[in-house]
Amino acid sequence: MRLRERFPEIRIAGTYAPPFRPLTPEEVSEIIEKINSTRPDIVWIGLGTSKDKFWAASHMGKLAAPVLIGVGGAFDYHAGAKRRPPRWVGESGLEWFFRVVQEPGRLGLRHLGDNPAFIYHIVRQLMSGTKREL
Repeated sequence: MRLRERFPEIRIAGTYAPPFRPLTPEEVSEIIEKINSTRPDIVWIGLGTSKDKFWAASHMGKLAAPVLIGVGGAFDYHAGAKRRPPRWVGESGLEWFFRVVQEPGRLGLRHLGDNPAFIYHIVRQLMSGTKREL
């Protein structure tokens, strides 16, 4: 396991990969029980960026772990399943584009649907010379 190579002292209390369908209430209870029985310090959630946050929010208070962290697709990188972009790509803010090129079917519509409108509004604002606070 690559994490053990990089972090020899790591203690992994357990792992779980849910099926690609909604879970039954019984399955949810079973997962919560399994997590709580290992008494983890941190639960790392790698379901994808939005799903991570929804899962953590809907299970807070049910889990004994003091910390829940949504990590999106980071496990894919750490496991070596997906290539990291060159450093300059990440530093220039183009990692999203690198990922779209790697997985156009899965990410193309998500990024290419929203990002052009976002870029348009940024360029329009820059050209107008006005500043807007968020």
